[in-house]
Amino acid sequence: MLTLYFLLSLIGSVAYHVNGIGKIGATDSEMSSSDKTVDRQDKVNDMMLPWYLKLVWLSQNTAFNSGLAVTLCYWAIDADNINVFNIHMHGVNVLLIFMDLGLIASPIRVLHVIYPVVFVLIYTLFSFICYKFMGINPTDSYLRALVDWGVNPGLAIGVFTCAAFITIPLCHVFIYGVYKLRKFIARRSSQFYALRDIYIV
Repeated sequence: MLTLYFLLSLIGSVAYHVNGIGKIGATDSEMSSSDKTVDRQDKVNDMMLPWYLKLVWLSQNTAFNSGLAVTLCYWAIDADNINVFNIHMHGVNVLLIFMDLGLIASPIRVLHVIYPVVFVLIYTLFSFICYKFMGINPTDSYLRALVDWGVNPGLAIGVFTCAAFITIPLCHVFIYGVYKLRKFIARRSSQFYALRDIYIV
């Protein structure tokens, strides 16, 4: 899911700038430095996002929450099996999520938790259909003991319900907190640099 988000983000960014939508309002030379930030932010907030950027935003919410939840569940279930491959699969996943959260200015909304919850519910239905009609279990090997529809369907339903309504919302609250921290740091650093520029001049 995270790979899909990065691919959609790349395509969306290129399409956004190729279409000329990235050129908002007056140029930098036409605006005073104090008006630049406020005026651009107001124009961006008032502007409707193209459908492909909405798709990127939806995939970001889904990928970040599901990626963090899968990593937490994996390390909670299989903490004894630490090797280079597992660190690469799950540690790099979380590292990329935090790098993107720190570098990309897309907002995180609390109510967007609904997207990853719906994703988990759809995956639950997909997993059940795969078992019932094709006789396969599409989950990873470390989760098969918990979500084996043939052995214990009640436990499988409980695991997926817990993932959808407890783990994903907790991950979303954590990601929202990181987003708010990023905004706080950006605001403080911009005030520091604005004050520094005043005293230097």
